[in-house]
Amino acid sequence: MGYTITGKEKLKHIEKVLEGKDRKIRIADIGGNKHDLGFFKALGFKKIIVMNNSEKELEGCPKENSVLLDITKQLPAKMKGSFDAVIAMDLIEHLVIPDQAIVNMNQMLKEGGNLIITTPNLANLFNRIFLLIGWSPTNYHASTIKTGNPLVKARISACFRNSFPHKSVFTSKQLKELVELYGFRVTKHEGYDYSSANPSKSGGNYSFFRRTINRVLPASMKEGIFLLCEKRELIGVEKIKERFL
Repeated sequence: MGYTITGKEKLKHIEKVLEGKDRKIRIADIGGNKHDLGFFKALGFKKIIVMNNSEKELEGCPKENSVLLDITKQLPAKMKGSFDAVIAMDLIEHLVIPDQAIVNMNQMLKEGGNLIITTPNLANLFNRIFLLIGWSPTNYHASTIKTGNPLVKARISACFRNSFPHKSVFTSKQLKELVELYGFRVTKHEGYDYSSANPSKSGGNYSFFRRTINRVLPASMKEGIFLLCEKRELIGVEKIKERFL
């Protein structure tokens, strides 16, 4: 399908979760592009809307399958309660404050609908080792210039998709607690690796070693976090703030 993004293992988890779903359900893919659209269409789904705040990322997506949208801003009324599944693949780590995005994704779902989140794991085994020896984690970027870890060779990524720093990188426990605060129930947690078979792509370095290690690690220590969540209730940011004041 021409899907080149790293972390293809996460696609296997998504495919497995969607396996028994009616192909007529409405799916919102947040932060996606034409490759995501092609992936879901290849699985037999037709009612897919790819949403992104970048026109460049939406290039190649038909108008009927795409919407220019910033998921951190106020959600249009017509989108509330209109989707059976919302999928955010490798999106949340790029948001400085992800709370409103989680609330908006909750609002988009019908009662009992599913949210699927994939994101890098701050507490993966490699980051734990790097921090012990004083190196920076590989998947958190304090700026667009990657420093502090000699194994991270790229200074500023030449790839548009990968040129935005990771600002909200979670541990699996941390992310599960956050989505549960905002009205979801986590029904499945899996891990995966971000290696790529192509060494010229991001994630391609040491791919065989990384895949091998990730196979034997518990989900909480793998490179990626996969969460399947079920909508139980809608809780806004202000309500959570009041709770902790």
